[in-house]
Amino acid sequence: MILKIGKRYLNQKGLGLLEVLVCVVILSTGLIGVYQPLLNSMGILHNTESRILANRIAGNQLWEFQEEMGRLHKLPDNPGVELITYKDKVFRFSVGAVSLDKKNILYSVNSNTSWKTGSASKSIQRAVYAATF
Repeated sequence: MILKIGKRYLNQKGLGLLEVLVCVVILSTGLIGVYQPLLNSMGILHNTESRILANRIAGNQLWEFQEEMGRLHKLPDNPGVELITYKDKVFRFSVGAVSLDKKNILYSVNSNTSWKTGSASKSIQRAVYAATF
């Protein structure tokens, strides 16, 4: 590159430090713009995976509770809070039942499954009806 300073011409070869610095800033800004949506989508995917696992755990635990009610023909003892570990996540599951009639045959069974994602706590609630015949 030939650079004109005043009335003189300088024969410059290569890039200057300032030009390289500007190129690095532009390149890094572009890379951040490209990878930011990727990082956001990975966080959303992780949250969705946790929610699917919590739904599966709640469904399985409620099904076991209903099966035990059918087998015992009465309300099973309240198991309290169960901690269920899957991979690197710990899910906290609790279940409770409320009688809907005076003969204690029909119950509303409510469950709560909670877990932590980073510093935030998430939870889902499910309710089903069960009968003791």
